[in-house]
Amino acid sequence: MTTILRVSQPREILALVPYQLGFVPHSSAVLVSLRGPRRRVGLIARADLSDLAGPRGLELAEDLVRCVLRDEGHAVILVVYGDGARDEVRDAVERSARAVGAAAHGLVEVDGVWLVTADTFHVCEWDPGREQVCDWDVPGHGLVELQDTEVGATMVMQGLTVAPSRDEIAVLPAPAGARLRASCAAAARSWREREGDVDRWRESSLTRWREALERALAEPGSAARRWGDEAPAAETGRLAVGLRDAAVRDGVLAEIVLRAVSGRRTSVEEPPAAGRTGAEVRRAGVCEAMAIVLEPGAGRCPDPDTLRALVSLVEVVAGHGTRRVVGEGLALLAVLAWWEGSGARARLLTTAALRRAPDHRLALLVERVLDAAVPPGWAVRGSVLARE
Repeated sequence: MTTILRVSQPREILALVPYQLGFVPHSSAVLVSLRGPRRRVGLIARADLSDLAGPRGLELAEDLVRCVLRDEGHAVILVVYGDGARDEVRDAVERSARAVGAAAHGLVEVDGVWLVTADTFHVCEWDPGREQVCDWDVPGHGLVELQDTEVGATMVMQGLTVAPSRDEIAVLPAPAGARLRASCAAAARSWREREGDVDRWRESSLTRWREALERALAEPGSAARRWGDEAPAAETGRLAVGLRDAAVRDGVLAEIVLRAVSGRRTSVEEPPAAGRTGAEVRRAGVCEAMAIVLEPGAGRCPDPDTLRALVSLVEVVAGHGTRRVVGEGLALLAVLAWWEGSGARARLLTTAALRRAPDHRLALLVERVLDAAVPPGWAVRGSVLARE
C-alpha cells in the first residue's frame, strides 16, 4: 500500500527533507523541486553551502536547476542549513540565493528561500529585485515545531530513521577478525577448486545465496547480522567468494531486487525452458531486475523493511571477505542504496568501493549515474508527495 502525504506547510516540507536525504543536513543548500500547479514535491537535491555560495556557485546552481527540469519541476524552494546563527550565515544565504535565482531565471520559478539554523527556521520572501534578495525581517520559528508534523509521524510509524549527519548514513561492512577471515578465505578456495564446471559452480553459489537470503528474511530484526556471526567459516566463505564472480554478484543483485518488490525469487533453479541454458535463465532474471531498478515504465520502489534485511546480509558477508570481496559488496550496496533513493549513501559507498579498486566497473557506473543525477526508475514516474 502506498502512503500519500499532502504537504501544505513549510514545516511539513522541512520535516520531510532529512527523511528524503537519509540524514540531517549541515552547512548545506537543498533544492526542493515542485511539480505542476499542485506543487507536488519531487526531487530533493543537496550541495555543500560553501560550494553554492563560492566562486563557482552559479555553475553548481545551473547543474541543480537542470536536475529540476529533468524532474519536470516548475518551481523550486532553496533551503539553506547553517550551523551558526542567522546573522552568521546571512551572506552565504544571499550568495546562494542569487546563484539559484540567476540559474533559474526563465526556466523555473523560485518559490522561496528558507533558512534553518541550529535552533530556528525562517521562511523568507524572495525578491530578486532587492539589494538583499531575502526578507530578513521575518520572525523565526523554533525547530521544535518540526517534531510535531504529519510527515514526521508517518515516517516514525513506518519505522524510518534519519542519520545525524551525512558521514553516518553509510555503515561500511564491519570486518571480521583476521583468523575468521583467513578461515573463510581457505574454505572459499577449497570450494572453488572442487567445482570444475564454472556454470555449475555459479548455480551452486546462487543457490547458497538464495538460502541465506531466505534465512535473513525469516528472522526478525537484524537477523542477517546474527546469522552471519553464527555461520561457520566454510559457509560464509562460500557466500563471500561468490561475490568475486560478476555473474554471481549480478545474480545476487537480481535475487535481492525481486524479493524487495514482490517477495519472489528468480527462476534460476527451475528447469530451463526448451533451448535455454541455466546461464540464459540467470541473465533473464538479471534483465528483469534491472528493468525494475532503472526503467521509468517498469521501475518499482523497494519495500524498506525487506531491503534492509537483505542488505544487512550483504554487509555481513562482505565483512568476512577479502579486500576484493569487500569492494564487490560495497558496489552492490551502492546500487541498492541508489535504487532506494539514498543518493548520498550510494555516493559514500561508491567512493569506498573505488578506493579499494579504482577501476571497478560497477562502482564507476554508479558514480556516473550519481554525477548525472539520474533517479531510479520508480522516482521518474512521479512522487507521491504533494504540496498544495
